[in-house]
Amino acid sequence: MLSHKNTAVEVEKNMVQVSVIPETRRSKPPLVMHNRWVIFMFAGLGVAAIALLLTLPQRKSPRPVVAMSIVAYRHQSNTLWATVSLTNKGAGTVTYEAWGTVPFGWLKAETPAGWTNRDLAPRFTGAFVVLRPGSTKNFSLPIPSATLRWRCGFYIRPASFRERMVGRITESGLAMRLFPLYGWIVELIPYRRESDEEFKSGLFKIDRPPD
Repeated sequence: MLSHKNTAVEVEKNMVQVSVIPETRRSKPPLVMHNRWVIFMFAGLGVAAIALLLTLPQRKSPRPVVAMSIVAYRHQSNTLWATVSLTNKGAGTVTYEAWGTVPFGWLKAETPAGWTNRDLAPRFTGAFVVLRPGSTKNFSLPIPSATLRWRCGFYIRPASFRERMVGRITESGLAMRLFPLYGWIVELIPYRRESDEEFKSGLFKIDRPPD
């Protein structure tokens, strides 16, 4: 009888020891703990930066000053594509809403049949493009193949602090590395939209349709 009880006690001890082993395997890997620490650190820095921003006085943004020039023309199917260069010549960073890099706006072209109007980009929800002082952005616009002269226009405004930050982070490639924390921090940055101003390009004349 004693030997049977001793055997049962030993079996119970072994079962307890076996049940403890899986618990030790549930500890968090060092890499996971490190990643969480990095996320919390960036979150703390973001909140601290926002708190500092709220204490700073708001200064008036300079008016946007941009210029557009022709880079090249090319034919594709029955469409004439004009590649243009938009340069920020002002003292402040500017932004415009766009589909890719093409702004939402209008284009007027004169052909032998008269003037035509069309949109620069599809009117869908897009993003925005940020241009720092002295920087340039190129994009292509489709115009009628028989165009004699044309011009375009769209709305542009001084970039807010949030838009400037988003532009820098996007260019640096940090947006993907900070995902999903990046979107949360951006939403916490105060946003004050500046007033839009309509930009109108010069009248570009085409002496003859490009080959």
